[in-house]
Amino acid sequence: MECVIEVGNKQYKIKKDAIIYIDQTKQHNKEKAIVFDKVLYVVKNDTLILGKPYVKNAKVEGIIEDASVKGTKLQWIKYGKSSFMKKKGYRHKFSKVRIIDIKI
Repeated sequence: MECVIEVGNKQYKIKKDAIIYIDQTKQHNKEKAIVFDKVLYVVKNDTLILGKPYVKNAKVEGIIEDASVKGTKLQWIKYGKSSFMKKKGYRHKFSKVRIIDIKI
């Protein structure tokens, strides 16, 4: 069974026991259960269930395994005969979520 869920402004195609990285919000704490109810479509036993816009009574359950930040990028800058390293960007916060169950 696989499905597509909408989290924020992004869509993720998932299966059971899959790991996804979603943008972190204030409610995301480590080892906390989370339920996604915005399911766009579900494929079960070669049958497709489409939502208009979401599938009714469909839920995806997951657990947050990690909530951390990604590192910034290092960039080499060269001016004439000298060069130096500079950190560029920002540290993006994300949550690592393991999908436990897909319910219809």
